[in-house]
Amino acid sequence: MDTNLIQNLRNDGYVIIPEALSVEACEGYVNHLEKAYDKYSAKYVSNKSAHNLNNVSNEKIVFNIHNKHNSFIDLIDHPKVFPTVRELLTLGSYNKSAPVVLKQNTGRTPLKGIKAQQLHNDARITGCHFPIMAVVLWMLEDFTEENGATRFVPGSHKFLRYPNDNEKHPDEEVLTGKKGTAVIFDAQLWHASNENKTNLSRWCILSTYTCWFYKASFDFNRNMPLSFYNKMSELQKEIMGYTSNPPLDEFTRITSLAKNPATLLNDYILP
Repeated sequence: MDTNLIQNLRNDGYVIIPEALSVEACEGYVNHLEKAYDKYSAKYVSNKSAHNLNNVSNEKIVFNIHNKHNSFIDLIDHPKVFPTVRELLTLGSYNKSAPVVLKQNTGRTPLKGIKAQQLHNDARITGCHFPIMAVVLWMLEDFTEENGATRFVPGSHKFLRYPNDNEKHPDEEVLTGKKGTAVIFDAQLWHASNENKTNLSRWCILSTYTCWFYKASFDFNRNMPLSFYNKMSELQKEIMGYTSNPPLDEFTRITSLAKNPATLLNDYILP
């Protein structure tokens, strides 16, 4: 564990890990995402927000990538990235022993001509002394000034306010990088994607992790195929939240955390 990574995360709000994935792995993931988008996007339920951040017509997006191809599961505990995420999100917990769980896992690429996102904070809270949420951005294709690379405001995870609508911050930096690069950032950090001015895709995966007692964005207990679940490691099951399911009742268990991961009762079949 590189302690400098944690120190930089605490100071700047993000760290860059080059060559975390091979070029071949990135190309494979892009291929899986394109196929999943073509197959399932017409079935999505629209989820528009006032700030247009969740308008899926602005981008190609694949939700719940863990159930689209089992190779995506290998990313959630990736040895070059997850130890740093876990170290960051256990700061402040008792004996730094609390589980870290996945909140959401998506693949995204902005479409040509769509306006840049406004700066925003993914954590939905400001001023936390210890991080409560972290995001890993996996660059599956090169991020450039022209194709909608993400921009950050370094140090903004310490701000005690949210960005104003359409705010431009003088300290904004555009994050460019080669495919295979991973970026870990505190979810309180102000960030946004830029406009894609090209005809090319700019696929990335965004893996969001939280402290175990926060809700996931989707019900992973019900949307994981049994064939995938049965091949997962104990750590992967913990990250997916299967050891932090609330008990059914007081006759089942009276603690929020379980010693063993839950057993899935029903198989999940994609539409």
